[in-house]
Amino acid sequence: MVTQCSNPECRKPLTHLNNGRVIRTVQHQGAVPVIQHYWLCGECYLRHDFSISVADIVSCIRRELPQGMPKKHISGPGFAA
Repeated sequence: MVTQCSNPECRKPLTHLNNGRVIRTVQHQGAVPVIQHYWLCGECYLRHDFSISVADIVSCIRRELPQGMPKKHISGPGFAA
């Protein structure tokens, strides 16, 4: 179960899912599926996102924003203005 932000520099406790981003991964250990969830709080999702490696390792990476682009001009799913 997700209990905090996946950004190691934040770790804000999860109290509600009204903003940010949640992902679900499914890995198999033999015939048994193992489901894991990861969450980035709304503040962290403005500057970070998830990366999933070929080996199915989930990590938090920093977004590269175009220079000079103010926060209010960022759009897309999960972005708070």
